[in-house]
Amino acid sequence: MRTTSITIALLALLATSSAAAEERVAGTVVAISGETYVVALGDEPGVSAGTILQAWRRLPSPRGSAAYRQAASWWDVGRLTVHSVADGVAVASWAGPPDQPLPSGLDESGVPADRIQVGDRVRATAALGQRPGDVRVAFALADLFGPADVELAGGGQALFGRWLKGLRSIEGPIEVEVHPRLAELGEIGPDLSRELSLDGDAPFGPAPGDPVVPVEELYEGAPSPALVPGSREVLVIERGEAGPDVWRYLDPVSLARRRGEQVAAALTAHLELPPGAVLVRVVPKPRLQEELVRDAPGYDVAGEQLRILATGIEWAEPVDEPARRPVQEKTGEEAESEDKDRRRRILERPPEDVS
Repeated sequence: MRTTSITIALLALLATSSAAAEERVAGTVVAISGETYVVALGDEPGVSAGTILQAWRRLPSPRGSAAYRQAASWWDVGRLTVHSVADGVAVASWAGPPDQPLPSGLDESGVPADRIQVGDRVRATAALGQRPGDVRVAFALADLFGPADVELAGGGQALFGRWLKGLRSIEGPIEVEVHPRLAELGEIGPDLSRELSLDGDAPFGPAPGDPVVPVEELYEGAPSPALVPGSREVLVIERGEAGPDVWRYLDPVSLARRRGEQVAAALTAHLELPPGAVLVRVVPKPRLQEELVRDAPGYDVAGEQLRILATGIEWAEPVDEPARRPVQEKTGEEAESEDKDRRRRILERPPEDVS
């Protein structure tokens, strides 16, 4: 009796699974432009940038009313690599042919059998192709700027200059993001994923090869809208001994914007890019609970940051040139003696042959 009930339960589960599979709408290729394919994903789950899609074609085609056309088979016709997904539509490119080529003459569409065409169905696979790798360079704002400084100076200029010196190549688009922490937006706790990773690595940092989350909000999405105070700039004029002294005060968002523009200008000049090629954005965030903020080697500094975002960055430790020995200035007597020796050598030189 118990075996019979288990069998009935398994059959019911299989029937439910097959029904769910039948209800799931497969994706469809809806447009082709050169090597780019546009796919309406239907109900295909787990599709993101890098996902490999498998394309299928119905053979024979559903044209006509013959009985054998109702029992059509599906043939694998190729693979696609997804590059971006938005609103249920994916943009993909050709990833490779099928494991077995389509039999000659079996396709009734008249197009080459080794090409995916409009109307072919797609299914998501568990495979991943080459995924787009965004690169984020994170600086602590306190390492680049003083408490109220707008321009890079001192240690901040030396730090950013050394990073630029080691920059071998960078792929755009390039963005500079400044993340100030504003009390007006409230207070939040630290990133739990980063904190759990730090617990196992403090105080010496991560061991090579160990999985870590060294960056705050490593997988963060788009920031949510936030109400920030209006822009303010105040100049205080005081009487000084040599004339009026001017003190300039900016609100935190405007200050962050000015700092981002300074870094963008330095990056643009170093890469010899046209003005405006580097986008500057300010992303205000709530303050962190200070008592919970911790640091460890290999982990970025939590708090206010300046980030440089690109699709590819190649950086190597710059090689310092050997310091040149200072040239000692010669006294008047030494210079006069050297000049006399030079003139004597010229007079003692044998005459050249004259032809």
